[in-house]
This record gives sequence, structure tokens and C-alpha cells, in this order.
Amino acid sequence: MEKCSSLKVVVIPWLAMGHLIPFLELSKCLAKKGVTVFFITTTKNIKRLPKIPANLLSFINLISIPLPHLDRVPDDAESSMDVPGTLQPLLKSRFDLLEGPITAFLEEVRPDWILYDFTSYWISPIAAKIGSSCAYLALFNAATLSFMGPPAELLANTRLAPEDFTVVPDWIPFESDIAYRLHEVMKFMHSVDADIATPDTVRFGASIAGCDVVCIRTLPVFEPTWLELLSKLYEKTILPIGCLFPDFLVDGEQSDNDEWMLLKKWLDQQKSDSVLYVALGSESTISQEELEELAFGLELSGIPFILVLRDPPGLAKNVLDMLPEGFKERVANRGLVHLGWAPQLKI
Repeated sequence: MEKCSSLKVVVIPWLAMGHLIPFLELSKCLAKKGVTVFFITTTKNIKRLPKIPANLLSFINLISIPLPHLDRVPDDAESSMDVPGTLQPLLKSRFDLLEGPITAFLEEVRPDWILYDFTSYWISPIAAKIGSSCAYLALFNAATLSFMGPPAELLANTRLAPEDFTVVPDWIPFESDIAYRLHEVMKFMHSVDADIATPDTVRFGASIAGCDVVCIRTLPVFEPTWLELLSKLYEKTILPIGCLFPDFLVDGEQSDNDEWMLLKKWLDQQKSDSVLYVALGSESTISQEELEELAFGLELSGIPFILVLRDPPGLAKNVLDMLPEGFKERVANRGLVHLGWAPQLKI
């Protein structure tokens, strides 16, 4: 395996576990090649990260930068899982306040490459100033990115009405049914304070337009046609880097705690490949009506399941109290409701 021991790469993910984990996995891949990685995030998020394998500790440097204060965003909110969906735009605005401290760090380290997320749309001018190359890591697949459009379209931010997302856009030249249903798009189109934060479309557009290469979490075997289209839309080098699946176990995480042992005991009692696992992700905030419908669907399905829930940030109501009355008792013989973080890989 060819080593790149002289290379330095700074990695800047968005403040969400669904972004931090893939960026860390790519950092591990680089570290295995001998690349020195500087992984920038906040103190609270560093504590949330999986343990780094012992053989890579000398290559991956976790850099903690305090998140500056922003009115109306709780000071302890350092991730998308810490705030409700309505405050996501303001959390991104708070993240933008890191531009100064991150610039100072980059000027000191002078990395060969900067690997950044869509929220760090201000990185490319900094990279040009210090002579670093930069790569935008896209965590969406090629079909989704193609639906979102080319950089010029994103920067213009022309799709403002929910209905604009319910049709196949003109820049997709072949037959496709990729589009939102109206009820799907309505939820993220009406975030509070979206008008005072930089729109996500602009962040995506600037991130793509300013980078030297686009790394995308997919494989050509999965979506060759979409990757070909995306290369034309972006007019950039597109580098599929695989799915970035996390390691099943790393040093220090082999122990079986009581929580996992209870889940394991229940799973061992089920037939092979029979259990439905339902988890909505750290950025999802589910409404009372949506949770009730999901619960009723699981109940009517008649199949074994594990439903992973977390208390909605910013709400005093316990998520378990939002379930239909008597639901847990009615499904007790074939379903588990798990509150909080779940060992997803082990499950």
C-alpha cells in the first residue's frame, strides 16, 4: 500500500452525527495511507465520536474549536441533534462564526488539502489564499445531487416554491420519476428563521463551485448514469469514494454493556432476518401525528421490530408519551421501543 506520510489534510464536517461519522471514516482511510489528518469540530462533538483505533491515533488529530455564542441558539447546542428542526438554520449561522478561528488554524497548519462539508461554503477562498487544494465531500448520492441541480442553479436559489421540487427538473435529460411529493417538501421548506440564514442551496452551490474535486459517497456500480450526468452538471472531477461504512468494532468498544445485552437477548429470540429496525436519524424531528401513524403501522404489520426514538430537542414532552395509548403493551410480545442512542452496528 502506497504511503503518503508527507501529506496533511484538514477535515471540516457539519455539526451532525450523520456527517461527522462519514467524515471520520474517510479520515481513517487517509490515516491508513499515512496521511496526517486534522479533524475539526467542537468539544461536545468530539466526545460523541467513536473511538479511534489505536494504530491510527498518531495520524488523526482531533481539533476542538469552541462554537461562538449566537442569540436564540442554546450555548450547549453543538449538533443538529441538540436543536429542533426549526432552529437548524440558526445553528448553521452559528457554525459560520467559526470561519475566523478555522481560517487562523488553516493559516498556521497550511495543509495540502482541505476536505469540507456543504455548510463550510466559505472554505474555497481561504484555501486559495493559503495555497491549499480543497475537496467537497458530498454525502448524498449522485441521483439526489443531480436533482438538486448544477452550481449556477443552486447559487441563484430559483426554486422557492414547494411545487418546484415536485417535478423532474429540466436538466435531467432522461426519463426519471425522482421528485418530492408535496407533503414531503413542505416540512423542510418552512423552517423558522430560514430567511435570515444562508440558504442550503447557496451553501451547496458555493461548495461545489469553489472546490477542486467533488468526492461523493457512492459507487459507479450503483448509479453509473447519474454519476455521468453529475460530472456534466458540475463540470468538475467527480470522485466516487464508496459508502464509508463504519468499523464494526474498534479498540475499547468490544465490551458488552447491560443495554446491549438486553437488546441482544431479545434479538437472539427472533427468527433470522425477521426483525424490522426503525431509526429516523439524529436530525429528524417527528411530530405527534407522524409518530402515531408510524406506531400504528408497526402494530398492523404484525412483524417483530425495534423502534428507536429520542426526545425531541427543545420540547418538554417525553417522546414515549407521544406514542398511542397502550401501544407498548399491545406490541410487547414482538416489539421493542428503545429510547436514546442505540448500538446500530451491533443490532
